[in-house]
Amino acid sequence: MKKTTLLLGMGAMMLSFGQARAQETIPEGMEAITNASEIQLTTQDNLNRSKNEKPLVVLPNGSMIFSATTEATGEELFICKDDQVSIIKDIVEGSTGSDPKWMTVVGDKVFFATTTAEYGMELWITDGTEEGTMLVKDIYEGDLGSDLFGLTAFNGKCLFFAKDSDSELDAYIDTENGDKWLWISDGTEEGTARIANVTTREGIDGMSGYLVSTSKMVFFIGYDRQWNETLWITDGTSEGTKALKDIYPAPNTDGSEFETQAATIDWLTPIENEFNDKLVVFRANTLDNSGKNIGSEIWYSNGTAEGTQWVGVDYAAGEENGVPKNTEFAFPIQYGGKVYFRAKDGIHGCEPGVTDFTAEGTHYICDINYWSNDPIYDSWGPEYPYIWKGYMFCQANGSYYFPEDTYNDSGYCLWRYNMEEGGVTPTAENGLIGFQYQSNWTNGVEIFSGNNSDEARYFTPYNGRLYFRAQDVSNNHELWVLDGVDATPAKVADFSGDALPHSFTVTNDAFYFITTTTAVLYKYTTEPTTLRTPNAAANTLSIYPNPATDVININIAADLAYVEIFDLSGKCVLTQEGNRKTLNVSNLSTGIYMLRARTTDGDAFSAKLTK
Repeated sequence: MKKTTLLLGMGAMMLSFGQARAQETIPEGMEAITNASEIQLTTQDNLNRSKNEKPLVVLPNGSMIFSATTEATGEELFICKDDQVSIIKDIVEGSTGSDPKWMTVVGDKVFFATTTAEYGMELWITDGTEEGTMLVKDIYEGDLGSDLFGLTAFNGKCLFFAKDSDSELDAYIDTENGDKWLWISDGTEEGTARIANVTTREGIDGMSGYLVSTSKMVFFIGYDRQWNETLWITDGTSEGTKALKDIYPAPNTDGSEFETQAATIDWLTPIENEFNDKLVVFRANTLDNSGKNIGSEIWYSNGTAEGTQWVGVDYAAGEENGVPKNTEFAFPIQYGGKVYFRAKDGIHGCEPGVTDFTAEGTHYICDINYWSNDPIYDSWGPEYPYIWKGYMFCQANGSYYFPEDTYNDSGYCLWRYNMEEGGVTPTAENGLIGFQYQSNWTNGVEIFSGNNSDEARYFTPYNGRLYFRAQDVSNNHELWVLDGVDATPAKVADFSGDALPHSFTVTNDAFYFITTTTAVLYKYTTEPTTLRTPNAAANTLSIYPNPATDVININIAADLAYVEIFDLSGKCVLTQEGNRKTLNVSNLSTGIYMLRARTTDGDAFSAKLTK
């Protein structure tokens, strides 16, 4: 059933994008909200906040905002409200389009960058209506544009980097194009101001974006004229914006004005404040305690100079051709007071590791890809990790035995890890398993059998199940699901061609996604896995205080199995396992969230949380 409504003020139009591909196997409860012959979504297939210029975002009322193209309007900003899609505003009238980017929810509005002939690329804001969509400020006056990026919500305002005439004239990093300095905006022209003459390094790898927000401060990679590239923080004011310390104080030798060399920070990732008050982890160039360069290693910071520390172990020890080995630390994820990641330890290749921020507690877990030590094969796992019901699900390139005496390779595929193992390295004595390939819990069933890559990623929970994208033959990426941690993966839908679904979003009690090949928005609704009537003694759940500041109490009579908190984009931002009825939310940014809880009896509850 067609659900697209284009409110363009010019009557019905015939658009020439071609017909959507025929659908082969679409389950009951799934329907197309848009039609490829009328509108094509331009939302990007990328979870990385620093690389995805065109995300789909969700307002507090459940409406989704995204960029899309029609023949009449070009690429503009659209809204899906009550499953009806319409253009918000034809900012550049006619078929040219304004190329909206970096959509970011702040409160009940969306900040974004868009380009017009009059102003160039500048900061705009929308509340989802035409009259509520407007230019915030012409930061670089005239038609050149400020080329802003890195938009990030923090305490009801929007932080970002932008170029103006001052930063262009006083550039010391990008002297050819001009530096982009740190700005903040409350959505008004007078409330939009530059707060620091500091730029960042564009093109980072970390998934959390250029500005990593915590409850009290924002971390970012910045440049100090003395210390070169190092770790910075801001509280949204000029006085509260500063470099924390010289992370890599090796003497500079390139003849530039910097006294020391660049720290080359990456994978800057927030962790929960309850974990020893350490707020971010990252990798950076490192000198050991004797002043020797040991390459890129693992660091953490709580926002103070004293609390910004190397974990104390040379994880990737040794040299190669006279150059220190690097950890290639990436994809960190927190659980139970520890951070799990992938990294090279100099022995096993790039494999799973764990840290509790001590030297003793930072180590390799297991060798997923143990085919050979010469040469060393990397698993590059875990990639895209997601923790669900006490297990980490992820993508990895590995080796496994199934049956027990039969050795196989998996390709880049779905693996899991039981978080109860706590990062301990498996041995014959302790009986631990480590990371486990799908065939070992499905009695030999594989998504893409043989040494092939199913490329599992984008794990998203909905109604008691875990959805993800995977392929079972080459170039056939579709929507898949796990009904439980021990379930055999099942394909949900099989579109004609390679669907490449992305932008998984849970809102309004439904699951939405976009197909890359047809650029269509789909809606999928299912019944929860638990359909029985909840126990009468446990049929209510409440949380307080609400609005919350640091810790919330969960008032429910039944024992809890786990609690999850989702932001308005449908992303799970916090998980807590076990029957703990207090939850530290101090690391969450200001906004509206959905708390979902599952009891040990299997009953599901939800409550709205305001921070």
